[in-house]
Amino acid sequence: MGPAVLKVLMIGNSFSICVLNYTPQVVAEMGRKMDLCSLYIGGCPLVSHAANIAAGGYDYHRPYLVTWHYDSLDDQTNAPFAHLLGGNDHNMGNIPQLLASDKWDIVTIQQASHESWRPESFHPWADLVIEAIRRHAPQARIVIQQTWSYCNADGRIYDRTTGGPGKWGFDQAGMYERLTTNYLALAKDKGFGIIPVGKAVQLYRERRGSTDMGDDVVGNIAKDENGEYQGDSIHLNKDGEYLQACVWAETLFGVDARSLTTVPDNLKTPANAKLLRECAHDAVVSFADMQPRKQAD
Repeated sequence: MGPAVLKVLMIGNSFSICVLNYTPQVVAEMGRKMDLCSLYIGGCPLVSHAANIAAGGYDYHRPYLVTWHYDSLDDQTNAPFAHLLGGNDHNMGNIPQLLASDKWDIVTIQQASHESWRPESFHPWADLVIEAIRRHAPQARIVIQQTWSYCNADGRIYDRTTGGPGKWGFDQAGMYERLTTNYLALAKDKGFGIIPVGKAVQLYRERRGSTDMGDDVVGNIAKDENGEYQGDSIHLNKDGEYLQACVWAETLFGVDARSLTTVPDNLKTPANAKLLRECAHDAVVSFADMQPRKQAD
């Protein structure tokens, strides 16, 4: 008999849907099996997820469900999960429906990145989402994905004129410190484990020792004809998505990411894959005391 299939449902936003891009390949190389489902609304904070649950509906649109099945590495398909959607052709669902639709082993939650640094943005909304998970999927472990700070092309954390903090009043490290404090407080209060993607991103930045915005694992940035940086400053690029996948897989399965050898063809810098795996492993080790365990009420 082969390894059991780990069933994981993510309640999140764009910072969780990217987990689907490389995690299936990484998990398969580790010799493990996972059913991975992303229930998301782009940019959705905890307050909106909680409001949608409380209202029994959705004030602007319902979360989209994107899935990956362990035996279809090259086919992100909803076919094995048709029962989750109740015949819905639009790949949409709602949180209570999806929680109750299968025997999830793990349900992950996270804050929207633009709210992650604000401690007041977590409660009571995280508590309401957690209560819904426990009501509809009592067997599931709840795990937090630690999100990451933006790259220095983002004016909210970096002022290109002064080289100092951005509109929010702090720099990249300041955003990381604040969001980490908030995630740790929630995890310790509830007894949750953490998937430390944000930590892995910081380790990579430190070890590369580069201040070039185009050399980050966050963002897809390039200079325009005027020498100005333009592009996405908040989402993981291909290298970042591979780093994220290694963190997720090692956290959930306990297999050392440094043992991986396959390098996806479309990484931004394939030669950098070894460093990405090392940063993923070291991030997981540094959060060893925050791995999934028995959860508090």
